[in-house]
Amino acid sequence: MENNNNMSDEKTRSIFSELLHRRVPHVLGSYLAGSWIFLEFLDSIIGRHNLSPHWADITLVIIGLLFPTVIMLAYRHGAPGHQSWTKVEKIGIPSNVIVLVLALYNGFADKDMSSRAETIEAMSPDGTVMQVVRAKSEYRKRVFVGFYRLNTPNIDSSMTLGLSVAQQMDLEQDPFLNSYHALSYTRPLREADFTDGTAPFALMLKIARENRQEYYINGSLNEAGNNQFTLVTNIYRVKDGALIQTLTSKPHYSVFNAVDETTPQIKMAVGLNETFIQQYTDLPIEEQLTSNFDAYTKFIQGRILNQLKNEFKKAEALLVESIEMDPTFAIAISDYATALLGQSRLDEGLAALKDASKHSYRLHISQKFALNTIGHIYGGQIEKARAVLEQWLSLYPESIDAWQLKANLHGVLNEREGAIVAYRKLLELEPYGIHRHLRIGEMYTSLGDLESAIESYNEYIELDPTNARAHILLGDTYRRLGNFEQSNQEYVQAQVLMTNDQTASRRLIENLKRQGEFQEAERRYLNLLEETATPLTQYEIIRELGVLYLETGQHLKALDLYERGYDLLETLAPENAVLLTKMQDTWLFARAGEFERGQAILDETKEAMVRYDNDLYRANLLLAEARYNIFKDTAENSIEMIDQANETVKKYVGDGNDHIFEMMRGFAYYQADKFQDAIAPFKSFLQTNPTFDVSIWFALADAYIETGKHDEAMEIYDTQLKEYPAFPAAHYGMARIAAENDDNDSALSALATALKGWVNADENYRWKKAAETLKSQLQANGI
Repeated sequence: MENNNNMSDEKTRSIFSELLHRRVPHVLGSYLAGSWIFLEFLDSIIGRHNLSPHWADITLVIIGLLFPTVIMLAYRHGAPGHQSWTKVEKIGIPSNVIVLVLALYNGFADKDMSSRAETIEAMSPDGTVMQVVRAKSEYRKRVFVGFYRLNTPNIDSSMTLGLSVAQQMDLEQDPFLNSYHALSYTRPLREADFTDGTAPFALMLKIARENRQEYYINGSLNEAGNNQFTLVTNIYRVKDGALIQTLTSKPHYSVFNAVDETTPQIKMAVGLNETFIQQYTDLPIEEQLTSNFDAYTKFIQGRILNQLKNEFKKAEALLVESIEMDPTFAIAISDYATALLGQSRLDEGLAALKDASKHSYRLHISQKFALNTIGHIYGGQIEKARAVLEQWLSLYPESIDAWQLKANLHGVLNEREGAIVAYRKLLELEPYGIHRHLRIGEMYTSLGDLESAIESYNEYIELDPTNARAHILLGDTYRRLGNFEQSNQEYVQAQVLMTNDQTASRRLIENLKRQGEFQEAERRYLNLLEETATPLTQYEIIRELGVLYLETGQHLKALDLYERGYDLLETLAPENAVLLTKMQDTWLFARAGEFERGQAILDETKEAMVRYDNDLYRANLLLAEARYNIFKDTAENSIEMIDQANETVKKYVGDGNDHIFEMMRGFAYYQADKFQDAIAPFKSFLQTNPTFDVSIWFALADAYIETGKHDEAMEIYDTQLKEYPAFPAAHYGMARIAAENDDNDSALSALATALKGWVNADENYRWKKAAETLKSQLQANGI
């Protein structure tokens, strides 16, 4: 009777009343509330213990897919009294569970459900035991901080970049962020002629996309009255350029404080958990950089001059000013140390490194490892440098900085295969760092593996067809293969892309020269020199035009031009770099018979370099004197000097430069007419440097001729004339071989080509005189 009454009640109740009667809203509300509480709890656990975020995803899937079961249970068993189980529940609930299991398996079977990071103990760069949190690459966010606008007249204009660098360094403290500042990608900025610390949003977003960044940040610094500032930060999603959040700081008297306030908000905006963020050290930016804002301003001004304008001398002076204002400014000191070491100013550079190490508490762990490695390299302790690098990589096997330094070290040591492996690893870790395809291509080119080089360049062009440098390098490679048509096509493509750079135009002139248009090439170089305003480009054109003059026997013109270039170089580079360049050029003066001019330069550099006295400078001076003596008919005395210099250099780069010293020994024997002795060192050098300067190939071929090995000489000429069909010296060598084989017609034809290239050569140019003598002999024999 009671069941009949219940059935009667069900018929008379509305749907809503029936749901209330069965307590469905109560159950669903409790289910959703409990789920929400559990998700919040789980989120805090995930953040606190670095658990995989997939656990939250799994929980959401379970909550969502179990919803049908909850509804069935609530509707069928939520009413008061006993409810029997029907086929709906008996079939529906197990089916729902099976669907849930299948969904979880398909969605998460291949996911890493372990921690997002691991904490390990290891030895720090200074020898102490440290704990390191190592984040897994799949959980890192990639953030590119661009330029900020300055809506205040009270802040130096360089802070458009300064804010970018400060924000990037503050973000870099978090192991789950890979952050980059506006100067991380200087080449596209220079190519687009944005060298003042600003660039339009469209260009910066393009750079972010090309480098596979996830988020792009820019913003503005605004006055807030009473000498205070507010920092407005815009966060964009790179893939579609959408603005996802705008942050505005409170008014601050310090720009750095505004950056500090904004950093945690940026982390949350890009998807890091708040609990998770709070676990990691977030030092105030003043503790990482400097509390002296004027010192920071000088530092940033120097970076703009150095990396965007190539005004190295002015940049170095600003660095010195910055350090004087704050002697604890570790990053500025480390930049200065690196600059000094790059100029081979060893004592000064190592002293600066020591100063930077005193204040290493301001540095990120990767910066400490980098300084330690660099210190060992320039301290002549290569194996210690390798050990520190391996220690760094054992702690951070996915550290971009460590692998980049490893690639650089292999390059310095001439371990090009090792460098290629390191660059491949960098591409694996940072597939968006596609510029490394170009470095790999350059390494293959230096090894003579031109097909692999072309493959690497084309890999890059497929990813970024608008990068002019890739087309330049590809054009260079086709030129080496003798394919001038394809080479010119690549240079023209680069010319279209490089509206503010003359590199492609100069390469086209180089191709004209190689194909025998010497006068036209000279005319175009001179026109470019007149049109060019920037000292750096003028200097580069001068050196390239100087090579043309040397190859066409116009040594006096080349030397006058090089001396003009030294004046330009003095405005671009520190004194010691100018001295090294002049010193290394003295052999050209000796080769041209200008001994007084060459000796004057040697004496001048010797006197001036007393200020920079160290082992590497002494080695460079020995090499310069050795090369000078080689061409001053005192070549026998040079071997001992070359060996002494080699022993000194070995301390710093191991056997990495042995091939250079072999080449110099070859020239010493060659100039002393010991042609048989010259062949082995020349061959040794060219086996590992097959794409080096054509003059060395000519010297080896000439040594073969002098020792009667005509077939070997012809093989060299055939190869070299592919990439330089009009090279006068090679045609003269072929003429000599043809003449000795009584092939007068071929000899006269080759001599005509050689003499066409030497038509404007110096009056006493040795090879032109020899070619004219041979021509006269052949013509006399033919009468």
